[in-house]
Amino acid sequence: MLAFEALERHALLRAEGTDYTFAHDIVRQVVYGGLSQPRRVLMHRCAAEALRRLQAADRAVDQAVVADIARHAAAAGEHALAATAYVQAGQRCLQLAAFENAAVLARRGMRHATMLPDAARVRALLELNDILLWSRRPTDGAQFCEEIQQLAEAALAHGCLEHAQLGFTMQSYIRWDRGEWSDARQQMALAEAAVRSSTGENQVEVLAQAARCEALLEQDMDLAESYLREAQASLLPPSQPPFALIDAEALLQRFAGQVATAERLFQRARMLARMGRDRYGEIQALLSHCELLYDAGRFDKASALSQEAVALAERSRDGSEGPYAGLLETLARCGLGATVGEEDLRPFLSALDDLDAKHRLTFGLNRSAQHLLTQGDAGTALTLAQEALKLATLLQWPGEQLIALVSLGRSQQATGQTSAAAATQSKATHISQTRLSAHAQSVLATWLAEAPPPCITQ
Repeated sequence: MLAFEALERHALLRAEGTDYTFAHDIVRQVVYGGLSQPRRVLMHRCAAEALRRLQAADRAVDQAVVADIARHAAAAGEHALAATAYVQAGQRCLQLAAFENAAVLARRGMRHATMLPDAARVRALLELNDILLWSRRPTDGAQFCEEIQQLAEAALAHGCLEHAQLGFTMQSYIRWDRGEWSDARQQMALAEAAVRSSTGENQVEVLAQAARCEALLEQDMDLAESYLREAQASLLPPSQPPFALIDAEALLQRFAGQVATAERLFQRARMLARMGRDRYGEIQALLSHCELLYDAGRFDKASALSQEAVALAERSRDGSEGPYAGLLETLARCGLGATVGEEDLRPFLSALDDLDAKHRLTFGLNRSAQHLLTQGDAGTALTLAQEALKLATLLQWPGEQLIALVSLGRSQQATGQTSAAAATQSKATHISQTRLSAHAQSVLATWLAEAPPPCITQ
């Protein structure tokens, strides 16, 4: 203690509350530089261990010290502790929307994760890659998926089922974002299978994610409902339902045309995501809510919510959410009577195309075509409808295929292509035999109720 008093008297240390700190960075650097390497390692190890004990003893400081634990553990060569701390520090940055910092921490953690024994290495790398995924959109989605596939399979081989599920879920998201829906469903099925032997919150989360995935794709709504029911049955009170469970239920209600119920559920899903500091989940629920309101013709509220989505996207990681929110906001203004042409819509559509966001691009093309038809621009509407039909067919998305066919047929009628319109209406009627969303059914019903073009065989 006398040594501290002497250093403080010579202005080398200063007291800050109950702690001491160096009076100047130069003093700290000189002292640190004078230490031998073994001594430095020992001091960093002691600091990391002291902070770890503090973290374990007081959960209130859990998030405040993880970055310091990571730094000291890394300097001490404590690879296991460093990797764990970098995971925690990266997750904290994601919650704070510090995406660049999260990516930097994840990459630092990977250097230590590679030094761990096989099973621990696989677990840590999957957790760190998960941070990378949510901090920035992968520049090479195919390569990212290949690397995660290898890690997920290794996790299965080591019996790390929850981490295998994490890997498969990550892949499912990337595949969905790239419009590779068949692969997305396959990966989600693998994730669901990986947790079959587990119980509790993790099983509920994965079943809910599987239900949400199927509901988004609208290819097997019976399976989506089955997953949802199983997730609901597995949720033990008083546990809080995960965001994905409520969002999946909202998507199913939207598909069934229950607008009021779906709206309430989307609002709840957004609240749950916000409570969990899940910024990505929050904006997904918000965008889905905007889509619901737009299709329901509630353009005033759709406009207000889409403006919120634009602001939220600006505070989120890079991805398709920003341009998509901007497109929805522009479309909502169209519904309110604003004069909007293709030149106003095309920048958003092009951005979605550049990002390979096929799902959102399809929805946007279809609604843009519908709007331009009401503006009397049948030629441009026809082009957009053709683009939407091509994508919806590629994605095997029958509801949006039908909506694209209706816009295409109406555009053909407006431009005097009566024979082509008759053939298009026949294709639309054929697709309507499959299970479709209530909105898609109403779009077709409205068209069929109008005077049919010549040459239609009823």
